[in-house]
Amino acid sequence: MTLKAEFYTDPEIFYELPKELFDDYFKELSIGAKVLYAILRFNGYRDELGIYCKLSVKALSEIMGCSEKSISRYKKQLSEYYLIVEQKQSNSTNKIYVNRV
Repeated sequence: MTLKAEFYTDPEIFYELPKELFDDYFKELSIGAKVLYAILRFNGYRDELGIYCKLSVKALSEIMGCSEKSISRYKKQLSEYYLIVEQKQSNSTNKIYVNRV
């Protein structure tokens, strides 16, 4: 069967995972945390402090198809590697600043 051009009319959207996340320095970082990092960057906004995301733990668990406990664990791992910094917001979902690798 030959593939025709009309099969490619809808653009696919991908999360980008930086290659550096697979360097030795990040070898203890779980694949779930790496995927979460890509999702946070993809859904980010920019302000004077950098790129941030305002997705709740519940929303992130729905996107990734895992438990809220897993999301909290992944966020903790990313924080330990200084890949994210969470800024508390009163009456709102926290801002999660996503640092460069």
